[in-house]
Amino acid sequence: MIGFWLIYLAADGVPLSLTVPFDLPRSTEPALPTMFRAFRLVLVLLLLLFRFPTYAAVPNTKAPSTTRPLFAEREDSIGNKGSTDTAADGSCAARVKSSGGAQVDEDKKDNMDLGKVFRDIKALKPFIWPSKQPQLQLCYAAIACCLFLERIFNILIPLQMGSIIDNLGQRILPWREIVIYRALSWFRSYGLTTLRSWARIPLDNYVYKKVQTELFNQIMGLSGDFHDSKSSAELSQTIWYQRSIKNIVDQLCLEAIPTLVDVAMGISVLYYRFDAYVTLIVLAVAFMLIWTTTITVSQQKHAQSQSIDGSIKEHTAFLEPIQHWHTVVSFCREAYEKQQYHSAVANHLTTHRSFLHWTNIKDILQSLPEQLGWIAVTCWVAYCIAIESKPVGSFVMSSIYWTQLSSPLHRIASGFGSFIRDIVRIRKLLQLLQQKPTVVECPDAEPMAVEQGKIEFSCVDFSYDGKRDILKDTNFEARGGETTALVGQTGAGKSSIVRLLQRLYNPSKGHISIDRQDISKVTIDSLRSTIGIVPQDVNLFHATIMENVRYGKLDASNKEVEEACKAAALHDSIMRLTDKYDTIVGERGVKLSGGEKQRVGIARVFLKNPPILILDEATSSLDNETEAKVQTSLKKLTEGRTTIVIAHRLSTIAKAHQILVLKEGRVVEKGNHCQLMEKKGYYYNLWTQAPPLVANDIAV
Repeated sequence: MIGFWLIYLAADGVPLSLTVPFDLPRSTEPALPTMFRAFRLVLVLLLLLFRFPTYAAVPNTKAPSTTRPLFAEREDSIGNKGSTDTAADGSCAARVKSSGGAQVDEDKKDNMDLGKVFRDIKALKPFIWPSKQPQLQLCYAAIACCLFLERIFNILIPLQMGSIIDNLGQRILPWREIVIYRALSWFRSYGLTTLRSWARIPLDNYVYKKVQTELFNQIMGLSGDFHDSKSSAELSQTIWYQRSIKNIVDQLCLEAIPTLVDVAMGISVLYYRFDAYVTLIVLAVAFMLIWTTTITVSQQKHAQSQSIDGSIKEHTAFLEPIQHWHTVVSFCREAYEKQQYHSAVANHLTTHRSFLHWTNIKDILQSLPEQLGWIAVTCWVAYCIAIESKPVGSFVMSSIYWTQLSSPLHRIASGFGSFIRDIVRIRKLLQLLQQKPTVVECPDAEPMAVEQGKIEFSCVDFSYDGKRDILKDTNFEARGGETTALVGQTGAGKSSIVRLLQRLYNPSKGHISIDRQDISKVTIDSLRSTIGIVPQDVNLFHATIMENVRYGKLDASNKEVEEACKAAALHDSIMRLTDKYDTIVGERGVKLSGGEKQRVGIARVFLKNPPILILDEATSSLDNETEAKVQTSLKKLTEGRTTIVIAHRLSTIAKAHQILVLKEGRVVEKGNHCQLMEKKGYYYNLWTQAPPLVANDIAV
């Protein structure tokens, strides 16, 4: 492709420049065809400018990848919680080493073709073009008009300055030309720019709102497999990449295309005012800019990639010790974390120094063609004035035109690296937006109607990664209005059953039903609205206690919230606080004790009042006195409701109507406590190994 463009440039550009009449006053060459030819040549030059560096930047396939994709699968199963735990001392060395995964290896993205870039840009159309808002479309039309008038003024202003100089050379006072020149300059620099800025305000707001809402809706609509395996650092960085959309629009619509028109029109004017030699000089300078950009861009991008990676590592070394401050100080690792952060800063500065080194080299190399071209054009114009008696104003006019031609080309060449970086970032953004949820509703899904709350698992198989089965041919029935407890060691599949019941995941095989309604054929909202869960680790928002409890029922009155808190044995603790229910709980509820956080989660479920309950060790963080109160409240709450209980203490489920004993993803025993103890099987062994009042590593 590049060879074809080079052949075209040589076959069309050189003969055009050499065969046109050089004695312009006697030339009858039509203006429109010449301008079209100039536009065509400039277009080829810009395509070369875009394509050369991507062609030159060959990815190093032998080097080991220091990154991983944004949505790469985790090596360990999500269900195997023990394999994902980090060291208690919060070792920074491993964190910093692995933090490079948040950065895509941009060098491997360089080998992209022009068609793919155009497809990426085309995919942004829904976020840029307000198809159903004519008023915003008029804003785009106003911007286009301003850009068109700016192109006209870019031609008129240098001509007007040349006219002023010509009149002064003839000792004529050009007061009218001066006023017109300043009026054109002011309107070009301030009037049109201000109008364009005003028209952009609603468009920028539209793009920002459209992208942010689409991103939020997309992330919230993805399934549990995405949210359980995502990296929050990568995700937040990808969301930040939405700024690249504005950068791409600015570079294409406000810089590249207007510059293309400016160069074509400027070449045409210089050709008609002087001769083809000036055109040859401009084309030569453009080609030299392409060549120098090709030399430096691959090295600069490699150094930039390393600099960004160093920045991410520095950010990780700074942020994580602060987030885990309690762990750091409890192990006296302040000095260690300081040393790790100082090392990360030094590494970042070293890699950034290399990036700045190549940036400076690029600026120097790109300035040489511009300066040599200015000297050549100036000397040739001076020669034409001295030998051919051209007007003296032509010298000033040519200098202004040269500035208008060279500066945009220099900006495009300098900004090429950022353009490719924005394309890479947009590609990551599109990857997120095009991510498909694995759990979707059927087109004919109907709302769920719960009467008894009977839950059935029939021949259910499930795997997180498609390799290791977490559940294998699981069959059981949880009778409506009764309590069913799940018993088994860590990794037996208890939490997976709860996730499948909420349709956070789909089973690999089999089906799940509630009151003989297949949960895959009902609406997801109606299914989850019938289930209330108190997790082992309650997540709280940075808001008041009132707002956190009310999250279970958004239209609940203050009285209802207080009653729910009383039922959860939380009201008295709240009333002892200074701000009572208006107390801000802090990020993730750090201002509350573990028991208080747990009771806020219980109060939420009291307020939601669902027909099906899931209690994942709902009293694990409570003291004996408070646990006794909450157990009484939970007993009242579970009356007449289908309840699934996961607990860490066997004593808490001894009175369950049914106990399901899981081992390696299978239900190996079922029955109540007395029946299972009489069998003296796997449950009996668990009970005898872990006395009822002792909490150990057995999960129930």
